[in-house]
Amino acid sequence: MEPHRWAVIESLYERASELDPAERAAWLQQTCGDDVILLKELESLLACADASLSNPTARPRMARLLDHIAGQSDIDSQAPSSAATADSGIAPAATAMTSPLHSKIGPYRILRLLGEGGMGLVYEAEQEYPRRTVALKVIRSGLSDPKLVRRFEHELLALGRLQHPGIAQIYEAGTADNGFGPQPYFAMELVCGQRLIEYADAHQLTTKQRLELMSRVCEAVHHAHQRGIIHRDLKPGNILVDETGHPKILDFGVARVTDSDARMTHQTDVGQIVGTLAYMSPEQVMADPLELDTRSDVYSLGVVLYQLLARRLPYKISPSLPEAARTIQEEEPTPLSTISGAYRGDVETIVGKALEKDKTRRYSSAAELAADIRHYLHDEPIMARPASTIYQLQKFARRHKALVLGITAVFVVLLAGIIVSMREAARANRETATSRAISDFLQSDLLAQASAANQAQPNTKPDPDLKVRTALDRAAARISGRFLKQPEIEAAIRDTIGQTYMDLGLYPEARTQFERALDLQRRVLGSKDPETLKTLNRIGYSAFLQGKYPEAEMLLRQTIEVQRRVLGTGHRDTLSSLDALADVYWRQSKYPEAEALYSEVLSIQHRLLGPEHPDTLESMHDIAIVYFEQGKYPQAMELENQTLEIRRRVLGSDHPQTLASMDNLASVYYAQGKYSQAEALEGRTLEIRRRVLGPEHPETLMSMGNLANVYDSEGKYAAAETLQSTSLEITRRIFGPENSDTLMSMNNLANVYFAEGKYQQAEGLYTEAIQIQRRVLGPEHPDTLASISDLAGAYAAQGKYKEAEALYSQDLEVEHRVLGPEHPDFLGTISAAGSMYQREGKYSQAETYAAQALAGRRHALGSEDTDTMSSAADLALAYESQGEFAKVAPLARESMEFYENQQPDNWQRFRSESLLGASLTGQKNYAEAEPLLLEGNEGMVVRKERIAVPDLYQIKLARMRLIELYLAWGKPAKAAEWRKNLLGRR
Repeated sequence: MEPHRWAVIESLYERASELDPAERAAWLQQTCGDDVILLKELESLLACADASLSNPTARPRMARLLDHIAGQSDIDSQAPSSAATADSGIAPAATAMTSPLHSKIGPYRILRLLGEGGMGLVYEAEQEYPRRTVALKVIRSGLSDPKLVRRFEHELLALGRLQHPGIAQIYEAGTADNGFGPQPYFAMELVCGQRLIEYADAHQLTTKQRLELMSRVCEAVHHAHQRGIIHRDLKPGNILVDETGHPKILDFGVARVTDSDARMTHQTDVGQIVGTLAYMSPEQVMADPLELDTRSDVYSLGVVLYQLLARRLPYKISPSLPEAARTIQEEEPTPLSTISGAYRGDVETIVGKALEKDKTRRYSSAAELAADIRHYLHDEPIMARPASTIYQLQKFARRHKALVLGITAVFVVLLAGIIVSMREAARANRETATSRAISDFLQSDLLAQASAANQAQPNTKPDPDLKVRTALDRAAARISGRFLKQPEIEAAIRDTIGQTYMDLGLYPEARTQFERALDLQRRVLGSKDPETLKTLNRIGYSAFLQGKYPEAEMLLRQTIEVQRRVLGTGHRDTLSSLDALADVYWRQSKYPEAEALYSEVLSIQHRLLGPEHPDTLESMHDIAIVYFEQGKYPQAMELENQTLEIRRRVLGSDHPQTLASMDNLASVYYAQGKYSQAEALEGRTLEIRRRVLGPEHPETLMSMGNLANVYDSEGKYAAAETLQSTSLEITRRIFGPENSDTLMSMNNLANVYFAEGKYQQAEGLYTEAIQIQRRVLGPEHPDTLASISDLAGAYAAQGKYKEAEALYSQDLEVEHRVLGPEHPDFLGTISAAGSMYQREGKYSQAETYAAQALAGRRHALGSEDTDTMSSAADLALAYESQGEFAKVAPLARESMEFYENQQPDNWQRFRSESLLGASLTGQKNYAEAEPLLLEGNEGMVVRKERIAVPDLYQIKLARMRLIELYLAWGKPAKAAEWRKNLLGRR
């Protein structure tokens, strides 16, 4: 059978299978006309498909026909069937499918057949490592040739860049030998759900809900267009909606490639048609791949949107290919307003612009279509406008050339129309040129470096293990001078490379690319253009990632001010900038400001995107972090658990955002002293990040540092030191000695040395870090001040009290002036200084500092906060040391009651009980003091594993208080027993 004939049959089969059986016969009769053979083929295929729904041993006629076309024998004549085809999406099969004769294809074990189409078969398969269930599309060996295999290899590199929640992710491609020769395959994300139209009808979605759903589809398509990939077969069957209501586009590029690869495509040679006729654009039906660009996908989206709203196609498609092409190229869609008055006005205008025959008059991108849909949903003016009278006359003239040939007025009208449309054409052409240029550059200058032959240059030796970083550096160096007359294209390419650098944690390199793109965009597009503002946002965020917080805050505030005015607060670009600014506030410990911004963003996202959208989940995660930083552990744990559960279900267990939730939850466990739980969860997070992100990714290094902190608190110093040393070595090598991550690693390793009692080594690292921070960040930067406080602690631990007091005094003066008297860092430093004075025996100074810390924390954080209660216990200890027992009691009682109500299993509850018992001993209330002292001691002993090693002395203090109780009470025998206990367990 000729390929074009099969394309017609498959398209009509799919359309007929979607019709109600009562309507199907009349439709077939009308559609097939006198073509009896076509009618019989379709009736046979549909009858077999219907039979498979009730008879699990039947197999549709289509499957045999496909095997015949592909030159491949039947897999299993007894295999049950699915109405879904491989080219129409991976919809759940109506009945279970049996496995093929070959139970494994490459590393994948076949579980069942999901669907089939002209290009191949789609199986549900299981991958052993990493263990996951995938959809495996197997290209039929009969269709395979060297050109197709080469196209797969190139395409895999491009498709690997498609990381969007609205696109079914492709994991890998390969070739297996099944006995019939090489058999290419793709492994991709398995999506279970309903086709777009079926989902909308089954859930009785309103017009607004259907439009909202479609806007998400458009955003996913735009994501691919930005990376030079065009779908070319967008239709409801290739768009599934999962059980959470989120759309997923399937088969993105499996049978299609970017325009730059069109000559390599097996089925896109000139004169052959690829796609589904009913959804093809006028230029696509011409079968010239050079005419296709991103606007062809926009047209297909318009057809899908029309069908989603009207529950029918815009026009009837004939089974005759020439007649179908004429209809698509010349006939106008039935106006939506004639189907339903609800679609009169903006909705009809939006759909009409997407379905323009002339691609220069369509939306220039899927993003523009999504934006107009959202404008309508938010009751904002849309960009599209109804077709003018001039344009209507233009179309009339094209359709009736003979009638108007001699009328001069028509030429005037045409001339006017050309002038009016030139601006729109220029903009659309720029969009297409940008997409093609990005694709060409990535293929020729970046992805092609995977070939040793392409790597070989006069000054470059081929590298069989070429790293992405090296390829990026080489590609970035080739941009200059290539696009002197195409500044928008150069800006788009630099933006793409900058984002890749950012993903790799190479922030200075990313910023260099973004700044060059910004210069070009400001010159060509202007300072208020959305693309210019988006780049300014990225520069601000790269400054944040480099630890340049004041600069980041300034840049992001500047961006947001313009975005609110130009785009509106609800625009996703504005939300992105607000979220970035909240990140800056968080790192500067401006928690109320951060929480307010995160909450504003979350409220808008929850309303516009839904409760399970990745952006909504990220905001929930951010707020949980702010709760954590403020010591609101129950709130942080509740919100992060909720976020983690949804992310695991929606994004998967290995997704970076899921791992971020795991990491944050482990930190909450750690802060509460639940070290075994923190170690288990952080260890699992690190294991997955090493496998998924690589051993040198910034997030992997962060997990190493967090796990090392847990080891440190557990007293596992050797393990902690190994992790922190490795982390420091990697950060120094990759990011350089002055990077903020490197400086953090230096301080983390110094903290381990401090805990091990290696005070001189800790002192050396702290000193080195401070020297760099003063030079790079400035002497009053929060990170610099924190390192100075740590160095003062190292001096104090060595008994260098004079040096420690001087350093604390200097640091507190600057922190008070720069950060303010209620900043957590200032309060932490003053608490540390108070503890030093307590160890020195300078109890009055210890009392003064502890009282100031407590007052500051009460005012900044409130009484229901663990840091506040820690300060209360410190002040009580200072009073106890001076024999002011009456002052100890209220502080100890307040702290104990807080933990009993908020964290009853926290060891500090029992520390407070011991302090309260000590105050009663000092007031000679021995009988009342004894049970408190006993319970306080026992509670800490039982929870010893949850107490950080530096705090274990609290158990010794509790036993000493028991000895003092029994001596004062006149019970020397019991005092001796506890003295022996103290000495035996030191």
